[in-house]
Amino acid sequence: MARKRKQWDPAHNAKIVHKYQEFMRHGKRLSDTTIRLAVQAIDDFLDFNKTADFRSIKLSQIIAYKEDLFSRKSERTGRQISLSAVRQKLHNLNGFYLWLAHQPGYRSHINLTDASYFSLSRHDDRRARRPSRCIAPTIEHLRHVIGSMPTGTDQELRDRALIAFAILSGARIDAIASMRIRHVDLVERTVDQDGHSVRTKFRKPILTCFFPVGGDIEAIVVEWITHLRRVHRFGPDDPLFPEITLMRDPETKYLKAGPLGKSGWMFPNAARQIFRNAWENAGLPYHNPHSLRSTLTLLGQKLCRSPEEFKCWSQSLGHENVSTTLTSYGQVPDHRQREVFEALRDRVGMGTR
Repeated sequence: MARKRKQWDPAHNAKIVHKYQEFMRHGKRLSDTTIRLAVQAIDDFLDFNKTADFRSIKLSQIIAYKEDLFSRKSERTGRQISLSAVRQKLHNLNGFYLWLAHQPGYRSHINLTDASYFSLSRHDDRRARRPSRCIAPTIEHLRHVIGSMPTGTDQELRDRALIAFAILSGARIDAIASMRIRHVDLVERTVDQDGHSVRTKFRKPILTCFFPVGGDIEAIVVEWITHLRRVHRFGPDDPLFPEITLMRDPETKYLKAGPLGKSGWMFPNAARQIFRNAWENAGLPYHNPHSLRSTLTLLGQKLCRSPEEFKCWSQSLGHENVSTTLTSYGQVPDHRQREVFEALRDRVGMGTR
């Protein structure tokens, strides 16, 4: 009598992905954002393969998925998705398959070598790792954006203070969205990103000193915190950038912005939209919140006069190694590179042609 072939239960996929999430969270202690991106890559791979059981997926299906990634277009730009985006998805799937090959019930169906198929060619991998051209806004651009923002309501004051605080602290936008008033010391001019209540990258503690970006920008942050304390009676544990409550207009019956609430942002999307609106209103090309960290790195290269000074600057950005600051955020813009070389030629007496 022929042996009946075992039918795979589709629910196995959900169970094993959940188990992998627990491994990433508790075993590797990865951030929620990193875990979310990994799960999105796994779900995308399953969708492409019509939710097939991982144990039945063939290498030809992995290759077909890679080819499909290269043909995809970005929903936002309409252009082909970047190599770095493809590399990120494949990197997440590579890690998942390496883990999956050791799990009971999967060892006889998945080889460790299967994971290597989730990779780019050496040429494409080098291109994907290559840093992009620096498009960081200048301090002058930021000052123009902040100066263009209205200040007639609490919401407008908050939005202006958010951008001022982002360049003053250099903190990541998710960390800023989770901060409480107690995390900012106006006397010491520091921000305590404790890694517990503040959503820092990898939840590591970071002590940030206010960056020297101008007394006018620092004054906006001081005025905002003072406004929260004196006018709205906010305490140390209240959010630094609270949500705006919604209330129904008695005449129109439509919802409208109300007073400040006592809840902070669970996700940084609302904060990112404030940046987008501010740049649009100022009539300048949009720069995302993360680009301000490049702005600060370039500023630090100009201001710091000793290795110790730049090390302190790097630590305030949350980097353990100065090389991270320089390689990830410190690419000099093309126009500045040309200016530096002109100055070097003058220094050795070559002058201009």
